[in-house]
Amino acid sequence: MNKLVIYLSACLLGFAVSGVSVANDLKPSQIRGKAQKKVKPVSVLHSRYFKKALRPELGILGGFIMDEAYIDTKAYGGRFSLFFNEWIGFDVQYLKASHTQTDDFKALEAEQAADLSRTILPELNPIENIIEGSVIAAPFYGKLNFMDKLTVYSDFYVSAGYSRLQTEQGGKNGLNIGLGQRFYLKDFMSLRVDFKDRIFTDQRKGEDFTKHSWYVDFGLSVFLTK
Repeated sequence: MNKLVIYLSACLLGFAVSGVSVANDLKPSQIRGKAQKKVKPVSVLHSRYFKKALRPELGILGGFIMDEAYIDTKAYGGRFSLFFNEWIGFDVQYLKASHTQTDDFKALEAEQAADLSRTILPELNPIENIIEGSVIAAPFYGKLNFMDKLTVYSDFYVSAGYSRLQTEQGGKNGLNIGLGQRFYLKDFMSLRVDFKDRIFTDQRKGEDFTKHSWYVDFGLSVFLTK
């Protein structure tokens, strides 16, 4: 009986040892399977569910000039836009401006009033209104998704065109270049944020120089057709 127990124990021990040695000799592919070939990720671009080509558009806008030290200028107006296709279009807009003197200008004014022998007030040439037309290129398109509840389509665009500015010095012809972002809230309505640099010839002390007027505005636009 004792010999039988010893024999069975030896057999079990031998089987266990051989099993361990076999496990140690396993190749990784025998455990994990053969390595899969690398597959390039697939890019998916979903089309916008509405089109904007050949849909006339009206909008309102308001903003302010950013780079004036002695006057604060705000402007409000309207625009008309039309895209020939999904990427290229144009808009025309009219802006009526209003301005107020800043505290810095008022301080200089008070200082000069106290000493009339000094001339320290800067020459100002505030903008009164603007009429302009621009070509728009919107090659960048995307959308934002908020918690699977709201999808907002957007365009990023660049623009360039002609501006006619009425100032206290008279009418000025200028160029404008800009960047903008548009967010479509509905298939007929969008919000716009635009930054523009209007470049024209200004005068200081009887001499001409190139003036850059940096302007940012916020607008709401609606398509007139479906």
